[in-house]
Amino acid sequence: MDDARAPVLCGFGGVAAVGPDGPVDLGGPKQRAVLAMLALQTGSTVSADRLIDGLWGDDPPVSAVKLVQLYVSHLRKALGEEDVIATHGRGYELRLARHDVDVGRFERLLAQGAAREALRLWRGSPLADVADEPFAASEIHRLEELRAAALEVAIDQDLDAGRQREVLPEIDALLATEPLRESLHHRRILALYRSGRQAEALEAYRDARATLVEELGIEPTRELQDLERAVLAQDPALSPRAEPARPPAPIRPRRRRCSPPRSTPPRWRRWSRSASRWPGARSASSCSPRRCPRPRTSGRSRGGSPVCGARSGRAA
Repeated sequence: MDDARAPVLCGFGGVAAVGPDGPVDLGGPKQRAVLAMLALQTGSTVSADRLIDGLWGDDPPVSAVKLVQLYVSHLRKALGEEDVIATHGRGYELRLARHDVDVGRFERLLAQGAAREALRLWRGSPLADVADEPFAASEIHRLEELRAAALEVAIDQDLDAGRQREVLPEIDALLATEPLRESLHHRRILALYRSGRQAEALEAYRDARATLVEELGIEPTRELQDLERAVLAQDPALSPRAEPARPPAPIRPRRRRCSPPRSTPPRWRRWSRSASRWPGARSASSCSPRRCPRPRTSGRSRGGSPVCGARSGRAA
């Protein structure tokens, strides 16, 4: 299928398709449910039997196979491409890239660690307009758990970045709807402690324990109990994780230049003073140790100092 005409399918907030000309009319609930089941398995073949089970459960009509074929035919016309839904034996495949479906894009972003970006795709309760179809209950539960996992990843990233004060209201709002989710209690205690509110963090643990005991009849897990002990001890391990240090930039060796030294070594100054008494002698600045590493001692001056034969103006 041409990528330029590929519709973008949405499962969050309801089943919808957006083509190059805008929203696509997908028909009634059963037909939309067929598209939803294919979109959730895009790139894979979904058997007709599975579609029938997802539409009618244990009580399919006699004409179930014909009805599925009719729904697929109408969807092909609505989506504008005949081969957008391919037939493979007694099954069908939605031939779209995974990222053309919001659920697939959500899963990919979450796997890449871009939890906040993934959560921006969430537009409401998943599969809301086909929630009563037999296939929907398990898929809705799976997608809601996927969103809960993305929220926890996003909160962990904020806590590691030192944004504990900003993320506390979000944790409180989530706990108001899911008070038995111990992982959220864990993150709330940690956020309070990192905000400098140790007493409130300990109170949050007591509240979490009371809720779990009263509602479920169980004690907090060992992990939550260990967190309470760490808060009491003000364990340094509860501080945000430090960013890994960047490796130092490589040091490039400096190229040595073959130039005379800026200052003349003392022994060359002595030779220079001795040699300057000879006729035609040159200064030590023009006879450096680099140019004349070993002075020739073919003779001595009257003062007993060696003379640099390479620069001496002495007659042979």
